[in-house]
Amino acid sequence: MQLRQLVIVLGLCAHPAVSGARNPEPSTSDTWEIRAGDTLIHIAENRYGSRAYAGFLEAFNQVDPRKLQVGKSLQTPAF
Repeated sequence: MQLRQLVIVLGLCAHPAVSGARNPEPSTSDTWEIRAGDTLIHIAENRYGSRAYAGFLEAFNQVDPRKLQVGKSLQTPAF
């Protein structure tokens, strides 16, 4: 298993209840429109209450976190 895959898997395993993260904010949408300054960590914290889900968003949307484009939408499915 490559390091990047391992990081994504570990990120998926870091459930907020286990990691001590705050409760996620209720989501009104299953998509997130990328704005200037957004990062996957910021989006994960906002949508799910934990930065641990950034790797999930990266894998689910098949995006390079260094190349997020303003105005594009990411899928942010509910759990």
